[in-house]
Amino acid sequence: MKVWINGQYVTLSDDTEVGQGNEAYVHKIGQTAFKRYKRGNDPSYSGKPNEDHERNMAEKRLEVLQVKLPQFPTGLPDDVIKPQHLGYDRKGGTIVAYSMPMVDGYILKQLSKPKFAKSSGVTRSDVVEMFRHLRDTVQGAHENTNPFVFSDFTSMNTMKVNGKNRIAVIDIDAGQWGSYLTPTFTARYVDPLHCDPNQTKPMLILPHNANSDWYGYHAMLWELLTFVPPFGGSYKNEKGKAKVLDVQRPMLGISIFNPLVRYPKSGVPFTEFPMQVQDYFREVFEEGRRGYMPDEILEAIRTGKASVPQIPVQQQAVVIRGNVTATLEFTTRGTIVSAVYQNRKLMVVYHENGKYRRENGQVIVEERLQPYAQAYVSGDITLIANEGRVNIYEQGQSTQFVSDTFQGRTLAGTNSDSIFLTEGSHISAITKFGLEQRSGFVPGRSQFWTGEDFGFGFYRVGALTTAFIFDTKRKRVNDSLNLRINGLLLDAHATISKDKVWLLFQTKEGSEIINHCIVYSKDGKVLAQGQTTEGENNWLGQIRQGLPVANFILLPTDNGIVKVEIDNDQLVETQSFPDTEPFVNDETVLLSAKGGIYAVSEKHVHLLKIK
Repeated sequence: MKVWINGQYVTLSDDTEVGQGNEAYVHKIGQTAFKRYKRGNDPSYSGKPNEDHERNMAEKRLEVLQVKLPQFPTGLPDDVIKPQHLGYDRKGGTIVAYSMPMVDGYILKQLSKPKFAKSSGVTRSDVVEMFRHLRDTVQGAHENTNPFVFSDFTSMNTMKVNGKNRIAVIDIDAGQWGSYLTPTFTARYVDPLHCDPNQTKPMLILPHNANSDWYGYHAMLWELLTFVPPFGGSYKNEKGKAKVLDVQRPMLGISIFNPLVRYPKSGVPFTEFPMQVQDYFREVFEEGRRGYMPDEILEAIRTGKASVPQIPVQQQAVVIRGNVTATLEFTTRGTIVSAVYQNRKLMVVYHENGKYRRENGQVIVEERLQPYAQAYVSGDITLIANEGRVNIYEQGQSTQFVSDTFQGRTLAGTNSDSIFLTEGSHISAITKFGLEQRSGFVPGRSQFWTGEDFGFGFYRVGALTTAFIFDTKRKRVNDSLNLRINGLLLDAHATISKDKVWLLFQTKEGSEIINHCIVYSKDGKVLAQGQTTEGENNWLGQIRQGLPVANFILLPTDNGIVKVEIDNDQLVETQSFPDTEPFVNDETVLLSAKGGIYAVSEKHVHLLKIK
C-alpha cells in the first residue's frame, strides 16, 4: 500500500511489516516505524466469530482518527513516542497511518518471565529505576496542558530502551485526550474499579482516567518484581460459599495477598519484600489505593533484603514422596540454559561464573548470559545463538553462521545428528557438504522447531498464516496445514514427538490474552485443539513445554504434573500426579528418560519415577 506522508509516497508492504495487532499493522523502514490502520475490508477479519462487528469497529475507529490524530497533544514527556507525520491514502485523502521513531529494545512484558529476566542482567534496582522514570512520564502526561491518559496501559505496549534504565511508551494513539475516550482495555491490567462488579470477567463500564493509569503502572511493576500478576495463583473457595472464578477475583478484591490464594511457586514470594511494601501493594489491589507511587516505597523495594536460596553443599540425592521417587541428576549454582535427552543420555548446557558449560563441566565459551541467547545440543556439538548469530562449538573449535530472528529469538534448532538454521529465507541443515535446504521459501517473520524425523514451523504475511511440516533428512515440505492466528501473537512453542506436533501459542485478541493448543499429525492433519484465557486455573492457563507421549502430553503445573489426552477432537485433562508437586512448577521443562521423566528447573534436574 502506498501512503502519502511528509510530502512523498511511501510503500508499506508485506516486506516491511514487522508485526500486527487487531487494529493495525506495524512497518519498519530504516529507523522509522509506521503504524498502518486496518480498514473494514481487511482480510485479517475474515472468518472471525464476530467478523461483522470487527469490520464495523475498524471503520468507526478510522472515522474518529480523522479528527483525533490531527489534535494530538504537544508537550508530552520525551519518553512518550509521539506521531511524527500523518499518512494518507492519497494526497489530501483519508488518514490511514502515521510515522514515529523506531524504538530499539524489547517488550517490557518479557521481564515478567523469570528465565528472560534472570538472563537479561536487569536487577531489582534497575527495575526500580525504570519505574521511577516511568512514574515521572505518567505524571507529566497527566499534568500536560492538554491532559493525556494512556488508557489501555499494559506491559505489551511499553518497551525498555536498550542501554538505559528508561521505558519508552509506544502505541499511544489509543490514549485519551480532549473529548476522545478509549473503550479498549486488557483484562489483566484494567482497573477493577472501572469494571462491572456483577460480571464474571472484567467488563469496562467507566472511562479510563489518571487513576486507572496508576493502577496499570502498579500492576506492571508488581509483575516485574514477582513474576506473578496481582490476581495470579489459584483461589481455594471457602466451604459452603458459591464458587468464585479466577477471572472474577479482580472485581472482588481477592488478590495474591489473600490467604486462600495459592501463590505460584515460580514467583518471587512477596514475603521477600519489607512489610511496608507488602502493605502498600495490598492497599492498591484490595482496597482501591491509586495515584503517584511515593519515593519511600520505591526506595524500600530497591533496598529491601531478599532471601536468595542457596544450593546446599550436601544434597539429598533421593527423595521419596508418595508414589514418586525423585533423584537429583544434575545441579548448578548458575542457570541451566538448555537440557535434552539424546542418544539415551541427559545433555545439559548451563551458565556458571561467566561461562557456558556442558553437563560434564567442560567450558564451551566465556561469555555473559544474555536475555535472548539460546543454547542447543546435537550430541557433543553445542550451539549458542543470539542476535542472528549462531556459534557452533565442537572439539575446541568454533564456527559462526548467520540466521534470521523472530521477536528476538534467533531461528535455529537441532536434533541428535543435525543442526538447522534459516539461510536465504529457507530452513537449511548444516552437513559436511555445507548447507542443504530442508524447506521451501519462509519469510523472515517465521518460527520453526525440530524433532528427530521432521520439523514444524509457521510464518505470517499480512493477515495470512502459513504452517508447514518439513522433513529433517531431505527437502520435502507440506505447507497445507490449517492454522489461523487472530490478533497479536505474543508467544509460541511447539513440541514434536515421533508422529505428532503439539503447538501452544498465545495471542492478544481485543481485551483478552488467549492461550491455544493445536495437535497435528505427522501428515499435517488437525487431531485436536483447545483454548482458554491466560491465567485460568487449568492446564492451558499458561504456555508450557510439555512431554508428548503416544496420544497424550504431560505438562508441568504448580500443582504437579498433569496428563492431557486427545478425546476425539478435544483435549481433556484426564489425570494428575500431585506427588510430583515439589519438583515441578510452571517453568519446568519435562524430558523423556529411561524409566522415568526428567524435570528440568533453573538449577536442578530431577529424574522422576512414578509408581
